[in-house]
Amino acid sequence: MKFAFRYWWYMFKGLLKGSVKIIVPLAVFLLLANIASSFSDDFTGSVFLNTITPLIIGSIALYGFFAIITLLLIQHKRKYYEIVDEKGYCMEAFNFYQQNYILGKPVNENDYIGFAELYQKMGDYDSAIKVLNSIKVSESNKSVRAIYLFEYMTIAIAKNDAALADDIWRLNSNFINSVISDPKSGPSTNALYLVMIYADCVAGRYDRAFQICRDFLNSKHIRKYKTYKENFLVLKIYLLKKLDREAEINSAVIEFNNYVANEWKPLLEVTRTELRNDVEKAIRGELPV
Repeated sequence: MKFAFRYWWYMFKGLLKGSVKIIVPLAVFLLLANIASSFSDDFTGSVFLNTITPLIIGSIALYGFFAIITLLLIQHKRKYYEIVDEKGYCMEAFNFYQQNYILGKPVNENDYIGFAELYQKMGDYDSAIKVLNSIKVSESNKSVRAIYLFEYMTIAIAKNDAALADDIWRLNSNFINSVISDPKSGPSTNALYLVMIYADCVAGRYDRAFQICRDFLNSKHIRKYKTYKENFLVLKIYLLKKLDREAEINSAVIEFNNYVANEWKPLLEVTRTELRNDVEKAIRGELPV
């Protein structure tokens, strides 16, 4: 029950952040309109209340609707994430996922990408690739296609197969460029930039990887969409190590620690363990994938 509430709150906060872009400008507009009306002889307190009350009631109703929708959304994989949160990416989690989302079920692209990720987490890269090869994700479905490519390239990099990672990148370069050049792409841009930096790293292109990583961490985009920011910070440490810029590593570690301690709020405890392992690898000069 404790995890279920945490999962619900994690997802609900995401919906709230998205709605703020709509609700806040509308509230400000109505407030300014009421202030302007106050200079009119016809303005009264009741006019103000009649204007602002529907906004308050509507906002409460909207957030109540979001709360119910979130409750329904988390049911799909709540039990699976509960197992992973408690026991990590283990055979129990694998069997549960396969039984409930794959075997005998209609093909769902997101579920299959998640299944490939699960294989990857358990170290079975060939099976992960077979799963991804069994589905086709249209470029018209940009967000899912971006995650599909992210997962495919991550598996190639985890296998230390620089050629495969570069092939995927090259064959999908037009799509990737269309996503990262779109300011509305949000977290999809973060995922693609991250995996392109990984690809540069595994191929030994450290100078270019560091420049892209540094520039992205300084961009307005990462300030707005913080998805994977912790991974970019780990990569920065790794790249400083590979470039023999030892004097800068300590400040990069401090930057990472500050972000993780004060801003990073992952859903799963296993993610914290993975990140600790990744930063330890980075400090040793090992690619944190």
